[in-house]
Amino acid sequence: MLALKHSARDTFFGGKVRYTKDNGIDLIAVRKVAPDLRFSMMVQCKRFSEKRKVGVELVREIWSVKWEHGFHQALLATTSTFTRGAKQKGELWNLDLRDQAAIADWCTTLAGGKVQQYT
Repeated sequence: MLALKHSARDTFFGGKVRYTKDNGIDLIAVRKVAPDLRFSMMVQCKRFSEKRKVGVELVREIWSVKWEHGFHQALLATTSTFTRGAKQKGELWNLDLRDQAAIADWCTTLAGGKVQQYT
């Protein structure tokens, strides 16, 4: 079980999906918001080179998996960046898209500015 910080105030509990055919889900996180109410989030991670941007096709796939499995939120994280079309669809469908710079900022914020970047 992992404790995951999505923002400074939100703590999710979840774990990594451990099988090859993960249906586009690398991590499932759940937060209990009431005794009998849970909020679920799926995370898909893509390790791409800096020159290979995440395109709209992958964003469509994430949206489809989110909808099919009934997740409340979906996060797509990449070591690269997103195309303009991917960003537009992500915003339209309320998907959380995090590129390399956003992930670095997120980690720094959650660590109170004590994150060292490696290149």
